[in-house]
Amino acid sequence: MKHLRYLLLLVIVITQSTHAQNWVFQLSNTDKNLWSVTFLDANTGLVAGEGGTILKTTDGGSTWQQKNSNTGNALGGIQFVTPNIGYAGGMDGPLLKTTDTGESWNIINFSNITQQKLGGGWFFNENNSVIALGNTNYDNSKILKTTNGGASWDTVYTPNGGWISYFYFPDSDTGYCTVSGGKVYKTIDGGSNWVTLDLGSDLWMSGIYFFDGNSGFVGGGSYEPMGGTLYKTINGGSDWQEVLNGFAIAKIFFCDSDNGYALAANDTTGSGIIIKTSNGGLDWSVFETPEDSLNGFHFINPNLGYAVSNKGIILKYSTGTGIINTNIMNSCFTLYQNYPNPFNPSTSITYQLESYSHVILKIYDILGHEIAVLVDEDKAPGSYSVEFSITKKHLSSGIYFYRLEVGNFSFVKKMIFLL
Repeated sequence: MKHLRYLLLLVIVITQSTHAQNWVFQLSNTDKNLWSVTFLDANTGLVAGEGGTILKTTDGGSTWQQKNSNTGNALGGIQFVTPNIGYAGGMDGPLLKTTDTGESWNIINFSNITQQKLGGGWFFNENNSVIALGNTNYDNSKILKTTNGGASWDTVYTPNGGWISYFYFPDSDTGYCTVSGGKVYKTIDGGSNWVTLDLGSDLWMSGIYFFDGNSGFVGGGSYEPMGGTLYKTINGGSDWQEVLNGFAIAKIFFCDSDNGYALAANDTTGSGIIIKTSNGGLDWSVFETPEDSLNGFHFINPNLGYAVSNKGIILKYSTGTGIINTNIMNSCFTLYQNYPNPFNPSTSITYQLESYSHVILKIYDILGHEIAVLVDEDKAPGSYSVEFSITKKHLSSGIYFYRLEVGNFSFVKKMIFLL
């Protein structure tokens, strides 16, 4: 998505160090690039991606099921207004709606306009929404509003140029949206009228989050010079303070008043790393993950979150389990990163047991298909190493996963086979 395509300036000013975080790969059953993830509670979540991909989990990410989106176009975002009613869309459309928590999706037709490129959107409830439509050059976005669930739309704001990336409404009246050219639009009447707030930069503004009508963050980035900035306001956008420089900020999310996260793009596709604050945005640091090309994330609380990337990668963060220096550990066992990785034609997988247990070790492809069962037996405490070879498997190059099950615990790690 062009409005996310920034580069990360590799001059980072960070006030706190980080340590390896607790991330585990999930089996997504797809090899599509995944763009966004949202969770309604600790168990129910949805992921959207290329080719109209929508995945749903009801068990906290342990399993994912593909749902019919009725479109083959890429989907870049999902927002729910109730536990049942949600919306999804991508730049090439269509705009989708579900009334059964993502089990099925219907297309909202723009009956009275010619749809071009769909930018940001905000959905207050089943009937009231605002969206942005721009031209094929990712410019000249106009804001449309509906009060009848999308049956008809009225153009409420037609500014002079600019692409609208995201909206954020902290309450039903006050809302903001990020715009290219270093601008933010603001409304105080639920989206019927808008004014322009100029940040005094030429950044392509994208990330946005507001705690209330006055206090919030916006971020953006640029190609030349490479880099970006995170801004904060405490007076409704009358003044802006630069709180972090050097990151091209694509998305911002706070799970409470202290703990916030931002996607800092580091390549031309908009993929990037996560940066984190635990003091309301005063200080930020890199939040380490096993992948450095993430497209989206969602944190339910500081101890539980998810991130998505290309090739069907879904990561789950939980402080109840952990990755410590690339080794997955808990009180029952330790699972180490395979070596060598990438590999050809074989690699070794090592694990250590702390007690007598039944052990299952399996290999999966990126679609979740079982490739091999390496271990399925009782094991005494100790260290074990198992070799996996592709000599007789006739596998293609790409990402594979190995999953270790010990009693009621299981973990998944990624490995790469290169021809």
